[in-house]
Amino acid sequence: FAGAASTLAFFPREATSASGEPIAPAPTQDQRTEFERWYSSQPRVPLVISAEGAKVLIVKFNDFQCPACGQSYLSYKPVLAKYEADRPGAVKVVLKDYPLNRDCNDALPQTIHPAACDAAVAVRLAGSKIDALEEWLYTHQPTMTSPSVRQAAKDIAQVNDAGRGKFLSVV
Repeated sequence: FAGAASTLAFFPREATSASGEPIAPAPTQDQRTEFERWYSSQPRVPLVISAEGAKVLIVKFNDFQCPACGQSYLSYKPVLAKYEADRPGAVKVVLKDYPLNRDCNDALPQTIHPAACDAAVAVRLAGSKIDALEEWLYTHQPTMTSPSVRQAAKDIAQVNDAGRGKFLSVV
């Protein structure tokens, strides 16, 4: 017991704030310099999106099968509706497709969401029914499959894939 007690007494501990949260050690100047060098060397992709008069522009990178994307959609929908009602045109939301599916996203090593490509293209083809289709996609994520997405696109947005070969192949 004496050995265990002395080990605990002399063992180095993390610094904590007044609230008991651990305090991370401040980075050294060398670490800061290295991070800045690394950060400045990262490729930049210009994303030119017009705000079209909106005071706030929200760009959301999206995967319709992603639980976090669905949660943010459902959480922000009433907030954005309130702003649209109070200040029409003040907030613009732009979706950028980023399906976690290797079939249409070469940046991924593997497919995580197998119906995500179909969902992204279905939304792009939905026209005036985009809101209804988005709602269906986000509320049916646990059971979403490519065939169910295609059927929803037909039923909700009248998207017809007849004569086009494979319904949705590339985003």
